[in-house]
Amino acid sequence: MQKDIILRIVVTALMLYGLCSLASVRGELRRTEQLARELETQYTALEAERSDLEDRLEAAKSPEEMERLARRRLGLVFPGDRLFYFVPGGE
Repeated sequence: MQKDIILRIVVTALMLYGLCSLASVRGELRRTEQLARELETQYTALEAERSDLEDRLEAAKSPEEMERLARRRLGLVFPGDRLFYFVPGGE
């Protein structure tokens, strides 16, 4: 009789421990799934950015784009080009 009671207490305690462990694992699983969704969103954004950068790099290889960048960023001009300087407030 006493062994029966002890056995029931032990089995009940093990079941409670199992349920608590299961709840903990489920919570961790939810957090991991949320993190996976966030990382997937970041991955998609980075893939789009990479694709855009590859397109821009490919476009920059064209002679027209190189000329445009040389003129705009470096201030280079072709021989014979006329330059006009505008001074703010000047007449």
